[in-house]
Amino acid sequence: MSQGTGRGKNQDSKSKAPPETQTAPPTSPLQAALQGISLLINTGLSPTELDLCIELLKAEVHPKALVDVVWPFLEARKKPDRYDF
Repeated sequence: MSQGTGRGKNQDSKSKAPPETQTAPPTSPLQAALQGISLLINTGLSPTELDLCIELLKAEVHPKALVDVVWPFLEARKKPDRYDF
């Protein structure tokens, strides 16, 4: 068994943008409008994260429960890494 960097064999050598900077094209006018509003009010959610939240709301997850889970992660993103050397 060879030791590697943990990358899969199917990944190409080109670096890919982090998920939060990748933008998937909206699949509907409503999705495009929601992404535009999200950018306008600076939610801090990537298009993928916003789509996930929308799907959870469609699945009848309580909005307050969703906020209680997502908010700490958004706040943690704003703080610099304490262990960054």
